[in-house]
Amino acid sequence: MAEFGPRLDEALAAEFAASPELRGYVVLLRSDDGFSWQGAAGDAAADSSFRIASVTKMFTAAATQRLVEQGRFGLDDPVARVVDPATVELLAGAGYDPGAITVRQLLTHTSGLVDVTFDPRLDFVGQVFADPQRRWTRREQLELAMQVPPLAAPGEQFTYSDTGYALLGEIVERAAGATLGAAMRELLRFDELGIEHTYLESVDPVPEGQPARLRQWWGDVDTFDWDPSLDLFGGGGLVSTAGDLATFVDALTSGRVFDDAATLETMQAIPATNATAGAAAGLFVRDVAGQQCWGHEGFWGVQVLRCPDIGLTVVSSRSQAAPPPTFTGATLGAVVLEVVGELAESAA
Repeated sequence: MAEFGPRLDEALAAEFAASPELRGYVVLLRSDDGFSWQGAAGDAAADSSFRIASVTKMFTAAATQRLVEQGRFGLDDPVARVVDPATVELLAGAGYDPGAITVRQLLTHTSGLVDVTFDPRLDFVGQVFADPQRRWTRREQLELAMQVPPLAAPGEQFTYSDTGYALLGEIVERAAGATLGAAMRELLRFDELGIEHTYLESVDPVPEGQPARLRQWWGDVDTFDWDPSLDLFGGGGLVSTAGDLATFVDALTSGRVFDDAATLETMQAIPATNATAGAAAGLFVRDVAGQQCWGHEGFWGVQVLRCPDIGLTVVSSRSQAAPPPTFTGATLGAVVLEVVGELAESAA
């Protein structure tokens, strides 16, 4: 596997040079057989920290599952039982049934809740561009989401929803009696796993020795100083590094985050409504050259994947509001697929 290192270096440099929209690019590959490679291009360093956006959902979902393990509430408990009474009132007033929506449905995006971030009727993005330093509250974002009616009855269809994960963030905070970031650190065993550079931005303390945070772009707009509260309440909000993300997804998909092996099975269960999207509870499944890989993507071109059958982890951050790489046809992706192929052959 050692011969892949120089080839990955060259491929990353070539892909970055051919992508003028990218200012910084971080990539990590790590396999259980000891192969490890990290590369960076542009403004990035291999240890750069960055906002991970919706990859935060993987952490929020796992923290929720840990609280279920502890008996704080059940996956099929209604939202009305686990959120603040004022939130119950807000949901009911907008036509939702907080007695019918369950924690499990929030986790799997099957609650019928609209997506506050990208539903065009709400123009959240327009409001952010108009005032990028605005300090949002969870309540304000929920109130915005409640301006349009439910998309479907609970459990009826898959609809990706930041709103649902904002509610999960509230549930975790209430049950744990701590900020979401502090609850994650405790529930998800950050200290035990060696996760040192992951924190809830502007809410929890910046870890000692934290690497510089990358500038992340929306086209030609530098969003570095945008207030993190635009994406802070469970659907996003964490700052992390490629190394920390690899450590976490490895531990998560091997079951080391949980007390009960069955919890991982529950987290990876895909409802029938979600089969096309491959959406489980805070995790998505993806086929990479015939390998089943679990992970999540984030808005700033962040991608985390773990392919357990071949022991491979891939993390990337492109620092641009653009989809993460598909690996198909891309210069770097072509080499990654060769790595997958060699590991699959070795595992056969």
